[in-house]
Amino acid sequence: MIKKLFVPAILLMTLSVSAMAQSSVAIFGIIADAVTYYKVGSQHSAALVSNGMVPSRFGFTGREDQGNGYATGFWLENGFSPNNGTLKTANTLFDRRSTVSLLTPYGELRLGRDITPTYLAD
Repeated sequence: MIKKLFVPAILLMTLSVSAMAQSSVAIFGIIADAVTYYKVGSQHSAALVSNGMVPSRFGFTGREDQGNGYATGFWLENGFSPNNGTLKTANTLFDRRSTVSLLTPYGELRLGRDITPTYLAD
């Protein structure tokens, strides 16, 4: 009888430990707008411009600790124009990065659409 109760008790303790894994989700972004003012002679002009130094973007990122140094995660990031709210790439949500990851003590396996040097040169 004790052997029959011992195995389920060990299984319940293992499940309770894995249920206490840490997870996190974050919302992030940057709005990059600038006011420009030009004066040439008696003519002057002021304008609101987007994407001066860095492109505006928003996103969601999350991570779930699986234990023993392993974790899973995701990253969803989208570019947009803060002046009118349009997406950087029309009809494409999360155009900058949309990935899922498996993080291990030995490195990261990342699947999905990621930012590349050719994208940054765009």
